[in-house]
Amino acid sequence: MLDRQKLIEAIYSTDNQERIAGDRERYMVFNGRVRESIRKAIEKEFLLPDTIRELVNRVIPINITQKIVKKLATVYKEEPRREDAHGNAGDTELLEKYEDWLSINHVMMGANQLFKLTKNCLQEIFAHKGTPRVRSLASHTYTPYNDDPIDPVTPTAFIKHISFGSVDKADDQHVVWSDTEHFTMNGRGEIIPNPDNPDNINPYGVMPFVYINESDDSLSPISDDDLLRMQIVICLLLTDLAFASKYQAWSIIALINATTEKMSFNPNSVITLESRNGADPDIKVIKPELDSDALLRLVESLLGMLLTTKNLSVGSVTGEVTAQQAASGVAKVLDSAESTEDKEIQTLYFKRAEKELWTKLAHFMIPVWLDNGMLEPEFAGRFSDEFQLSINFPDQRPAITEKDRLDIEVTKLKNNLTTHFLAVQEINPEYTSDEVTQVLDEIKKEKMDIFEAMMPQVGVSPDGENAQV
Repeated sequence: MLDRQKLIEAIYSTDNQERIAGDRERYMVFNGRVRESIRKAIEKEFLLPDTIRELVNRVIPINITQKIVKKLATVYKEEPRREDAHGNAGDTELLEKYEDWLSINHVMMGANQLFKLTKNCLQEIFAHKGTPRVRSLASHTYTPYNDDPIDPVTPTAFIKHISFGSVDKADDQHVVWSDTEHFTMNGRGEIIPNPDNPDNINPYGVMPFVYINESDDSLSPISDDDLLRMQIVICLLLTDLAFASKYQAWSIIALINATTEKMSFNPNSVITLESRNGADPDIKVIKPELDSDALLRLVESLLGMLLTTKNLSVGSVTGEVTAQQAASGVAKVLDSAESTEDKEIQTLYFKRAEKELWTKLAHFMIPVWLDNGMLEPEFAGRFSDEFQLSINFPDQRPAITEKDRLDIEVTKLKNNLTTHFLAVQEINPEYTSDEVTQVLDEIKKEKMDIFEAMMPQVGVSPDGENAQV
């Protein structure tokens, strides 16, 4: 039986609250709340309210975090092929239906993004309103728990945070799952009664979760701080540039040996200066100078280093960020970044996660749902006791444009390094073999039609001589 007091200690420990706060900020930035993080950074750096207000009004909230994470999280860019490992046609057919019902590729794509954002993600399997569902939970919404001294890195329970951080912990709510128990408690460890489950039993016999954790030696992985910090630093530099540009556009007026109570600068203004100390009064105009291009080159360098540490390459766009096209230049660097590593490593985590997900779904969740009438009739199918998932991901290669792929295949054809069939299949990876054959047949037919239309027709002229018509 779970010790609720130890659960509370794990939830409210300083380390766990810091983890939740940090991962929540990453999540918010990834989903577009960049300006708030930049504002907090500005407030820590400056004291004068007027300066802070002007800087915040000129925040450049380019979402580098979102762009990089989506560049890295491409395991499901091409759909994997799933089937029953034993070749059972009925299981494979039901599997295909559940792929569609669960929108599993879309769900796992979201899980991939969360995994690259915080190094971990939790998949929850549940039934809602008669429909089977799977959803991805962000790291700040749950706490993995372990009370096994032999294997301290494998969760023995998961705690979902429904409400967290209330003034009174009695108002917090946490849902707890282990292989045998399921209950909701408040922040004091007091169980909130559930009439539908008075004995707090887990009906499935397994936790309805799949934990995708990048760390092999830690219950919760240590989140990287480079992406979030660099996000803030680069946005601050661009904000500094926008702030400085405002004042660079205005010249500074300096009075020398002169005083005046009121000065107005208009095309027809007449300015009166009073001499000080008997010296001739004068007005000087000081034009501020700011090396905008140098600052943007710094931004580009920082961005390039960040991409490199994240297994991304910037291609050939370096040196193209200038003051004249600052926003588009930074965006181009991000758009041109391509993953050079780690895709294949990611597939190992997700292949293992999918096998666990489909095993729990087929052998633990669906039978309970069906036996208790929790699913609509259309979901009445059951997997066989022998069902086991076999999943194959497409080759993980750096993304290239359609034009580049076409040029590569044309070059291979010219040098007799491939066939027309393989070239069409490579250019259109979503095509089946029959569809590739159909395309080639249609191309051949179109060529013949064009050839026949262009051939000269030979006939006999009225005077009996052969002639072209």
